[in-house]
Amino acid sequence: MSYARFSTNAFRSHVYVYKHAAGHYQIDVARKEHDVDRSGLPPEPDESEEDFGERYAKYWREVMDLVKGAEMVPIGGPLDGEWFEEETAESAAERLAEIREAGYNVPEKAIERLREEAQK
Repeated sequence: MSYARFSTNAFRSHVYVYKHAAGHYQIDVARKEHDVDRSGLPPEPDESEEDFGERYAKYWREVMDLVKGAEMVPIGGPLDGEWFEEETAESAAERLAEIREAGYNVPEKAIERLREEAQK
């Protein structure tokens, strides 16, 4: 199960986070990002909205049209291309917070889900 992918938030995410088959939490930091202007994208539909499926499909088509063929440029941060193995959900959430503090785009939902999992 992934907590965030590079495609999360219209390809804004700089991290790919998942529970590895070996049991640890794997965090991969991107080296590059799509060089696109996302300001024209509509907001991502919420699952509670009416006709969510149709609205999300339309939104995702717009995202894919935007990034298709876009130039990939270096992010230029201190952790580009790094990867981390964290033993617990809490330590993974803390690592994501550190990565965010270093200037990377880390989806808030990923941190929230890991913290929720840590409390179970």
